[in-house]
Amino acid sequence: MSHSKWQDLPTEKINPDTLGIDTMPVLDIIDLVSAEDRRVVSAVHKERERIAHGVDIIVSALRKGGRVFLVGAGTSGRLGILEAAEMPLTFGTPPKLVQAIMAGGQEAVFKTREGVEDNFEEGARSIARLRVSKRDAVIGVSASGITQFVRGALTGARKKGARIIFVTCWPGTELQNYVDLIIAPAVGPEVIAG
Repeated sequence: MSHSKWQDLPTEKINPDTLGIDTMPVLDIIDLVSAEDRRVVSAVHKERERIAHGVDIIVSALRKGGRVFLVGAGTSGRLGILEAAEMPLTFGTPPKLVQAIMAGGQEAVFKTREGVEDNFEEGARSIARLRVSKRDAVIGVSASGITQFVRGALTGARKKGARIIFVTCWPGTELQNYVDLIIAPAVGPEVIAG
């Protein structure tokens, strides 16, 4: 049996604290999920200085007339789409100011497209199509830290001189060598794996 690149990632492990969740009474499940959520809040709080630095990077890009791009695959990409879609509604910003780039494009929002997250070249092409420049900020989001589509997009953005923020749940990522900032709350495994 071969060794999977996924099995050592903290986000992909089985959560030992929730193994019996399928046999618990409903109130116990709610208490367990709430306790796990508190761990996430604590992990995010520990990253507050990096989060503040990320805000400074984004503000600087916007002051220079730049845009913000959120890049992800799967759930991370869908969350980026939600954030970008909310900006004009909540803050009255132009739709092009904050944009989302998702592996697989619009079709992947509602229907899973297998393998698109592994396409490094398409990630780089997505940045080129949007004419990302040195005035822009690009935020890559990958819970595992190894999504090739996101890495390709960040590599393409770096070549254009954009400021790069990488958000992951894997503090051990080696991407610190070519991004401006890594925000990596150590949230551990999900309540339910998968």
